[in-house]
Amino acid sequence: MHTAPLSYKLILLLGGVSLLSIPFSPIASFAISILTLLTMSKHLIGYFRQCLILLAFISLLIIIASRNYTDELDHDLSHYFMVYKAISSGYYSEIFGFSGGIEVGWPLIYLFISKCTANISPVGLAVINTSICLILLYVWMLKYAFKNELHSQIGIIAALIILFASIQTYGYLQRQAISTVILLFAISTSGKKSFFYITIATLFHLTSLPIG
Repeated sequence: MHTAPLSYKLILLLGGVSLLSIPFSPIASFAISILTLLTMSKHLIGYFRQCLILLAFISLLIIIASRNYTDELDHDLSHYFMVYKAISSGYYSEIFGFSGGIEVGWPLIYLFISKCTANISPVGLAVINTSICLILLYVWMLKYAFKNELHSQIGIIAALIILFASIQTYGYLQRQAISTVILLFAISTSGKKSFFYITIATLFHLTSLPIG
């Protein structure tokens, strides 16, 4: 009867501790996930690695959602919330309120959100924005970031991407955040696909066009 290698048992233990820590200390859960990705990278098979990445993202989202958004509400977040409230109240002309009506990406998402719930708070709107960006970032990582990389290095690459993603800004720099993530898809492809992603990113923020 074969027994699992010690490294796999340790990874399972650390993953379990990270998962169980989320309700009590998302910071501890995040730290455990990141450290496991960094130090156990060469032992991580696909399933374990994806679970740790998801645990890191979930923990980070909880941490971001629990922040004090006082400064953000004094700047961009309050403006986004006013646009959302106007659209949810039926003032659909606000869909064309950014950059002369070109940046319709987020207003259209606000419209969709307003159909689901009309009682969301500014912080709730920020968390939704962050969640969408993290989902897109996760898809990009799986589809493109690890392509042609050595198996033993993928965990390290994943941890570094998460650590340097500046996720704390996703909630209030909403148009810039999602356009940046979409541009990752653009620079990871070529031809018509790249042009398609650049076009979509531009609908969220015009600076995506020259950057793309």
